[in-house]
Amino acid sequence: MECEREEKDETDYHAETASVEEIMKQFQMETVTSDTIFKILVQRSRVLETALKGLDRKSINFKSKLYIKFSGEMGEDAGGPRQEFFRLAMQNLKSSRYFEGSDCCKIFQHDISALEAGSYRLIGRLVGLSFAHNGPGLHFLSKDLYNLMVEKKMKIQEEDNLLPEEKKNMIKKLREADDDAKKDAFTEMYGDQLLDLGIPNVFLMAQQNGLKLIELIVKHHIYYRISGEISQFCDRMNDVNGAWSMVTTHADLFQGMFCYKPEMLCGDDVINLFQVNDGLQGSNDRSLEDTSIFGWELFLQAIEAGQTDVSFEDLLTFITGASTLPPCVFHKLIDIDFYSCDGRLHSVSTCALQLWLPRVTDPDLIGIMITRACKESHGFLKV
Repeated sequence: MECEREEKDETDYHAETASVEEIMKQFQMETVTSDTIFKILVQRSRVLETALKGLDRKSINFKSKLYIKFSGEMGEDAGGPRQEFFRLAMQNLKSSRYFEGSDCCKIFQHDISALEAGSYRLIGRLVGLSFAHNGPGLHFLSKDLYNLMVEKKMKIQEEDNLLPEEKKNMIKKLREADDDAKKDAFTEMYGDQLLDLGIPNVFLMAQQNGLKLIELIVKHHIYYRISGEISQFCDRMNDVNGAWSMVTTHADLFQGMFCYKPEMLCGDDVINLFQVNDGLQGSNDRSLEDTSIFGWELFLQAIEAGQTDVSFEDLLTFITGASTLPPCVFHKLIDIDFYSCDGRLHSVSTCALQLWLPRVTDPDLIGIMITRACKESHGFLKV
């Protein structure tokens, strides 16, 4: 299997003052170095399942350029389908059987059949590839789990979201055990169960160090119990030029790529992603284009004010295939060009990063038409 790792430039790649964007740019440059193409065919209705199948090959050159083909769709992958693929794949992972917990705080699901099939290895490869091709991270992993995975101290701040009721009740009883009689009763009720979890000296800890016992109960559930799944995931992320090693080297910086971090786009963020290619000043076309841009900016204001069914994430998805800004942002500003309005909806090129707006006399038409385009677009060259 062609997944060799190269030595990194210690003064650049591992610089303590580097940002995530700088580290990821360097990683991507050092990872995708071959002119060959690695193709994955995916089905939009089963993106995750078909993606994992495409990654389950004996020989993969992870240094190749990734080419994504959506089955039954006509788009050529010059970047747009790839962005769309990684967005959909991460969304599908979040709701898949491979993870459990709330949307913002998940851990790996303990699944022996998936372990036997090597599914978590393929998920590790998928996330590593997303990093290598400027795609999103998971953005839903438990912070406590992430800290344990990168060998940092767990803060025990998410137990209510992660533990089953029986373990919550166990911890509640232990916290309420404020005298010897209650501690003895706790040991009598839960001692054998805790010994079966591999926790020794239960009686002594219940008597002398209840906080340590609570920590071990939480650690067992969110980390030790799923160590096989974690090991498969991390090992195979490293197939992609040592991606997991890069993460552990910069663990604090990369927490936001794995764990939930609410960052909503605002109007200024979106406006700054675009450049307008308008006509000659004073021309008839230019007058209509100015009206179109006014309508475009009014529409962005309406989104920010919550006055439309379209979000900035929806808009970004329609234009670029990505619902959030990539780790290394986009390779260029998004071009706004114009066409004479003949009833056609707006069109975009997610590969070229290009949006075509109609020349209009009524600025409100821009928001109406973009909303319809965002809601009725179902795939590449499918509206």
